[in-house]
Amino acid sequence: RLALQTATLVLQGRLSDAIREQLGATYAISAESETSRYPRPEYRITIQWTCDPAQVESLVPRVLQEVAAVRDTPLTDNQMTRIRSYLQRELERSSQDNAYLLDQILRRYETGESLNRGVVSEQAAEILALTSGAVTRAAVRYLDPARYVRVTLMPDIVR
Repeated sequence: RLALQTATLVLQGRLSDAIREQLGATYAISAESETSRYPRPEYRITIQWTCDPAQVESLVPRVLQEVAAVRDTPLTDNQMTRIRSYLQRELERSSQDNAYLLDQILRRYETGESLNRGVVSEQAAEILALTSGAVTRAAVRYLDPARYVRVTLMPDIVR
């Protein structure tokens, strides 16, 4: 789950740089991942953005190009250090929030995992152990270009 979350974080950065900053095609673009075990194991990665309807057909291939780049480009040691630092800061910030702790209790109850007081330190250890190879394997497995659904919402044109 952490490797998928990290691959999605890398994808988010690439999409923001390419679509928003380089092309100026949107104000915001996001990539998010979700996983669940019950009622059956599944995952979902959602990429969404708003843009001029005339740009949709040119942006979709560029988004898929960035997905391919995440799948095909292993992270450098420097990138992994920065990612681990970011994930550690996010863990420290969110672990102070009751919603985070409630989510951990709920997730562990649903999965049958034991809940102990060391949940934050366990996650910190997982972050430290995260490797570029694990992130690349997750990207290859879950960012599968052959398995996606494209939905385009177009504005109702008023004449």
